[in-house]
This record gives sequence, structure tokens and C-alpha cells, in this order.
Amino acid sequence: MTTKVAYLDIKDQLIKQINSGKYLENESLPSERVLSIEFGVSRMTARKAIDQLEKEGFVERIARKGTFVRSKKLIRNAELSGFGDALRNQGLTEVNSIELKKEITEANRFLADKLKIKIGDPVYILTRLRRAAGKPYAIEITHIPLDRFPGINKIDFSKNSLFGTMKDDYKIKVTTAERLISVTFCNAFVAKHLLLSEQDPIFVLNSIAYDAQKIPMEYLISYNPIDRTSFFYELELKDTIDYTFTLQDHS
Repeated sequence: MTTKVAYLDIKDQLIKQINSGKYLENESLPSERVLSIEFGVSRMTARKAIDQLEKEGFVERIARKGTFVRSKKLIRNAELSGFGDALRNQGLTEVNSIELKKEITEANRFLADKLKIKIGDPVYILTRLRRAAGKPYAIEITHIPLDRFPGINKIDFSKNSLFGTMKDDYKIKVTTAERLISVTFCNAFVAKHLLLSEQDPIFVLNSIAYDAQKIPMEYLISYNPIDRTSFFYELELKDTIDYTFTLQDHS
């Protein structure tokens, strides 16, 4: 077993232990020495496992005190899954959705561009509060082209999965998505439902989900509390990148 595989395996086992409640929020993990003995690896390998846990937001190192389990955050990564599935996959319990608003509107130029429809076409706007373990984790405002998904406005999405419904009832499956992450400040509506204060900073995820033909299925605006959300992406360096550059003479 290589060192890389070993430290990732240890990281995954520690995540399972955290999610199962063996290590509670704000509780310290064993030292690197103890972990190295427990898993039969070097202290360097144990340290790399802790490094990865810290990068992914599961633990926090405090100088001269140790490594502590952080309050559970939703780790949003590059995997294309429903929000509820993402919460459950990370060990969060009591996952549920509350429908806050439902309306049908005509597409303006902005929505028409995002959904690749005509200005004036009907758009279903669904606003949901996403919760887990008694805490609000997101407000999601979903825009769906109604001509493509007729009757979807009559479905209760406090009990049903949106992507699951699109796949099972409409035979349209999401395959790719574009995401833009930024930071803004809470308005009164967002602050009220996410238990924050107005003007608190908050993550905003803008996303367009596509089917296999690259036709938009939804345009999403998701507000995620900074103290309850982390974004984690693994990137690979492409071998085809050209590192050469030419200096220009501006004299």
C-alpha cells in the first residue's frame, strides 16, 4: 500500500468515526503518535491524513492544544448530486426541505439567457429552505422552464427530489453543470430563514444544470452560510499546458 493510499484511507476512516459520533463536535482527536500506532503507519502518514481532514473542513488545529472536530459543515465539492444527497452522504441527519415560495413568472432577458428559452416563456420559481440536524444549511431558489417540465409546479418538493423527479417522471437526467461561487451580504429574507443577521457575509452558488444534450434543466441560486459550508475541489494539472510566454517590448 502506497503512502498516498494509506493516508487517504485513514482520512476516510476518521471521517466515518466523526460522522458516527465517536468524536463529537469540539472534541479533540488522538495525537499523531496515537493515530500512527492505531493504524500501523508512520507519524508522517498520520499527519498527512490530519492535513487532509483540515483541508476538507472536518477538523481544526489549535496551537499547543491539539486537533479538534469542527462543527459540522456541508462540504460542497465537484460531485453532481442533489443537495439532500450531499447532506446525507456526509453523515448529516434529519435532512428535510421546506417550501417557502412558489410562483410562475414570464422569463425576462436574464432568465431566458440562462435557460436558453424565449423571453416571455413560463418559468417556475421554487424557493426552498434546506435543513439538517435541526439547522438551516441553505436557501435555494430554483428556476425551471415550465414548457419543458409541464406540471412540475404541482409536485411537493418538500417530499420529493427535484433531480429524481426530472429523471423518473420526465425522463430527463442531469449530466453536467456550471457553477459560480461568490460572496455577498444577507438581505432580510435570507437572514431570517438562515438564522443570520442582515449584512452578514454569505456564500452564493449560481448553477446551471444541463442534460446530455447540453440543454439547461434549471438555473439555481443557492445561499449557503459561511459558518456551515465549505467548498472543496481537487484539481489536476494538465500535461498540455504551455508554460512559455513572450516578453513584449513596450518601449
